[in-house]
Amino acid sequence: MLPEVARHHGLTTVRPAVLLVEAGPTILAGSSPQLIDKAAEILDDLGVDVRTNAVIAAATQDGFRLTDGQLLAGGVFVWAGGVKAPELVADSELPTGHNGRVKVDQYLRVLDHPDVYVAGDLASVTDPRTGHVLPSLAQVALEEGETVAATWKRS
Repeated sequence: MLPEVARHHGLTTVRPAVLLVEAGPTILAGSSPQLIDKAAEILDDLGVDVRTNAVIAAATQDGFRLTDGQLLAGGVFVWAGGVKAPELVADSELPTGHNGRVKVDQYLRVLDHPDVYVAGDLASVTDPRTGHVLPSLAQVALEEGETVAATWKRS
């Protein structure tokens, strides 16, 4: 579909290059190794160049400069940067973890504040099986919403 989109916008129809830049050591951090491998395989089949452990330091007129100094040059960029909690959370004195997300227990209650629930992108939920923080994904947020509703209903 990329050549058609390019044509529609007056760009060259030669297959545009797609580069996924991930600051962490793997795509889909917090997911199972099987899911990560399957996603990497699909992206490879689609011709997507995946770069992990690559951190963007600056955006310039010519592209993105990585912290190692490499310039990712190009003409059209789509930025879908990471999720970070707003400063309001940092100022709230609630316990926070990775990216300022609020630390919660298995029922999505804020640690040391069991009367406060946090779900979705703002919740730092640790998978008890892996010890990893769950990723900020819609599927995870939906399950968290159901957990909060069920827990609150029982209380």
